[in-house]
Amino acid sequence: GQVTGYTDATRGTQAFLWTPNSPHGATGSMVALDGAPSGFDYTAGTDINSLGQVVGAVGNRFAAQGQAFLWTPSSPNGTTGSMITLGGLPGGLEQSSANAINTHGQVVGVGVSDEFYDAAFLWTPTAPNGSTGSMVSLGSLPGINNSRAEDINSQGQVVGFSEGFNEDSTEEIVRAFVWTPLTPNGSAGGLV
Repeated sequence: GQVTGYTDATRGTQAFLWTPNSPHGATGSMVALDGAPSGFDYTAGTDINSLGQVVGAVGNRFAAQGQAFLWTPSSPNGTTGSMITLGGLPGGLEQSSANAINTHGQVVGVGVSDEFYDAAFLWTPTAPNGSTGSMVSLGSLPGINNSRAEDINSQGQVVGFSEGFNEDSTEEIVRAFVWTPLTPNGSAGGLV
């Protein structure tokens, strides 16, 4: 019954964690998810898993920069914890934003370049629900160069979409995809 999101505050957008007083209860309390690295002045939570790990994005409202984050509670479903940034995709996509996390702590989202090129990513922790790991690009569908990962299930299958323009740049093409790992929760797989 825990919830994450963000609220607009006078100091900028702030990610929060709301925890019910009893499992799945209707009353509870809200805490700010602090711990954004120096240089970032806003946070926004986008998803939470059954352990209470939260993902989202940290950024700087005065500069076009941002990073996906992972916040891990000190104890399962706790209200205190620590935040790390997941970095960017290898190859120059330094900006990122996380959209979803699964029960194993795998994170999906989108890496962004200054040239408005988007690439779906999968971040896999070194150990389940860990705070160190590696990020890979999931690629894009043939003939479309942008992709975004929107959700991930407990086996590591990812859904999202690719978008772009046809060859003469007159019509936008948007196609849904599913990415399936070669082994459950693996970081190599195929996009269809």
